Amino acid sequence: MKIYFAAAISAGRDYAPVYEMIVNTLRDADHLILTEHVADQNVLELEKNIPAKKVFERDLRKLKEAELLVAEVSHPSTGVGYEIATMLSMKKPVLCLYLRGLNMSKMITGNTESGISLYAYESVDELLNALPELIPDHKL
Repeated sequence: MKIYFAAAISAGRDYAPVYEMIVNTLRDADHLILTEHVADQNVLELEKNIPAKKVFERDLRKLKEAELLVAEVSHPSTGVGYEIATMLSMKKPVLCLYLRGLNMSKMITGNTESGISLYAYESVDELLNALPELIPDHKL
């Protein structure tokens, strides 16, 4: 499955190790991760010389190519919210993952549109073990 992975980049990298584990788990299950760079600890350095318009065009192209958006939304991010809304407008499924107990945006937790699923996890191990049930084609 072609998966667009979304997570905070400019807004903060506190959860970067979790992003990396999610991407590795999905990739190890033979999914194609269109945005592996998001999980890279050095993504800010890697992308610092890429003009904003190029990033926007690239990411929009990848959203169109994706079959599923998996977003780790524990850290608020305007860009991730935009990516979620874009995928939903294209009638493509979105899976939002977040650490239980955080004060999450009600625009995410209150969204009842078809196509969006939420999963609150207590620990990274729990999340990684739950991914097979959360991904629609159960290839994990």
